[in-house]
Amino acid sequence: MDMWYGYTAFLLVSVFYTSATEGLTDYRVTTILHPPLVMSQGDGNSRKFVGLLPDLLDKIGPMMNATFSLNHVQDNRYGTLDNTGNWTGMIGELVNKLKVPL
Repeated sequence: MDMWYGYTAFLLVSVFYTSATEGLTDYRVTTILHPPLVMSQGDGNSRKFVGLLPDLLDKIGPMMNATFSLNHVQDNRYGTLDNTGNWTGMIGELVNKLKVPL
């Protein structure tokens, strides 16, 4: 895990519980790119997320007997309530329980 010193941040993520098999719980985590918290490296199938949030999930996963699938929010927004009463962004994905592809 990288060293993170003197950085205070608010991490906003949407978390979807997806399954529990053989005592291992799988969570889908939707986030937004926000350096140095979450950054993207590579393209397509080789895309990888790096930063504080992926490092943190890698560390707490074994402690919680869980796995985390990190995904970028589809509309690149944190979330606002639109004029029709629907949420956008990460909040919308959580409220609407949108399935995020792995």
